[in-house]
Amino acid sequence: MISPSNAIEWRHIDLKKYYTIGPTVIICVRGLLYPPQLIKTRLQVQTQLNVYQGAWDAFKNIVRLEGIRGLYKGFLPYNFGLLGGQVYITTYELIRNSLRHHSTTTRGFVAGGLASLVGQSIVVPIDVISQRMMMEGQRTSHVVAHAQEEMPKKKKKRKPIRNVSKMISHIYHRHGLSGFYRGYVASILTYAPNSAIWWASYSTSTDWAVR
Repeated sequence: MISPSNAIEWRHIDLKKYYTIGPTVIICVRGLLYPPQLIKTRLQVQTQLNVYQGAWDAFKNIVRLEGIRGLYKGFLPYNFGLLGGQVYITTYELIRNSLRHHSTTTRGFVAGGLASLVGQSIVVPIDVISQRMMMEGQRTSHVVAHAQEEMPKKKKKRKPIRNVSKMISHIYHRHGLSGFYRGYVASILTYAPNSAIWWASYSTSTDWAVR
């Protein structure tokens, strides 16, 4: 049986460690997992142009044509997504504490849903920038260039964007602020209800275990 006095609350956490050690460990793990994710993303989005014939072929071509750095295109903005996670938990705890006169189930449901809404408002733009940077490397491949020569030359080819700030500027000038929130509604409809239900269920089950 869990004792209420042993329950971990926001006030019990060393926030300095929470906001420093946690993200540092996650960045290290992401550093190991990011190259496979980049390769997976490029393989998933290629359509008419068979730039890569598989994961190993993609890995070899990226390293040969773009260098090791090519495996980390978009890694910097991708890690800014950690900010969304930190804001998500902080928002959840603040809203949950402000609703302390309501039932734990209600607190978990409302706080979880609103925290997801706030978190996705940060994560979605970062994902858009990161994914665009991931795919930008393909434009430097001579394989792509050769394939494009066989396509009708209707549009002037744009030079690859290698800088995060330039990518942000490119998206803004071409699509405006809405360009950073493509898929935002779908993300909210997916994650907000999931977060609300999860935290409500967690709060209810915790209460049941304490009794």
